[in-house]
Amino acid sequence: MKKIIVIFFAALLTSVTGTGSAHAQSQAAQKALEGIKESVDTLVNAKDKNNPNETAFRAETFKKVVDFSIVELKDLKVKFLATAAEQKTSSTIGMWREYILSEINKTATFYETVKKKADTIDENVSDEEIKNNAEDFKKWREENFSPLAEEINNFLLIEQQKNSIDTAEKRWEKVKNDVLKIKKSYSVKKAQPFETLLKQAEESNADAKEVYMEAQDLFNKTYLSPFEEKDNAATTTVTATEKENAVVASSTKADIKNSADENASSTPTVYPPSIRDLIKDSLTNVKRTYQIFIEMSGLVRKLLM
Repeated sequence: MKKIIVIFFAALLTSVTGTGSAHAQSQAAQKALEGIKESVDTLVNAKDKNNPNETAFRAETFKKVVDFSIVELKDLKVKFLATAAEQKTSSTIGMWREYILSEINKTATFYETVKKKADTIDENVSDEEIKNNAEDFKKWREENFSPLAEEINNFLLIEQQKNSIDTAEKRWEKVKNDVLKIKKSYSVKKAQPFETLLKQAEESNADAKEVYMEAQDLFNKTYLSPFEEKDNAATTTVTATEKENAVVASSTKADIKNSADENASSTPTVYPPSIRDLIKDSLTNVKRTYQIFIEMSGLVRKLLM
């Protein structure tokens, strides 16, 4: 029976660590994006003070923003390649990967161009020029990099959550076997609380998987549908413009906007959950599964007293 307790705690520790790591990565990526945005906003909105030191500081800040953006992009590319390598490949997925890598490379080229320009800034540059450079950089990021980063991060979240659910299901199978051992070693009555909790854990895993599938379907509709091969057609190259048009056409937000008069304040506009929202809900269900495992391990201790 002591071995059962060890299994309960080992399963809990391994799985909670894994899911926590995935969540921490998404938070770190979001924090990095916010840091760059704040720095650029500071440069764009800064007031002219005709102070040479202030100008030098702004120039140095802009250089650091560009450098940090390059590091951020490289980190995102590494995570994408590592995760994509573990995924089963189809023609649609293959075309989507090529598109993402192409956009990453375009972004890298743009950053390097901006970096070269930033490195040439000297004491003779005006505050207005720095502000204009920052404004252009900010606009480019908002229109090009931010959507790309969101697409990649949504992909990473989905794959991480898939691993979390797979792990939770494997842990459940192990716990199920331990419950069977308890049932054989003790009376059916004493084993009943374990079977009840085991059923709850199974339902929680099922809920997590159901919400995850909604996120996966939304991802496919939003990002992969433009790359699906046409019936009876050869492999087709999808351009960025074609992709954007298809994404706009398949957007689910516009489908459920309230059609009431804009002046009516009683019924606010409602939007469907995002991929991130769905993954968060799925992860909550996985965490609930492990809370049930903790409760079961407590019952095991009581059973041994």
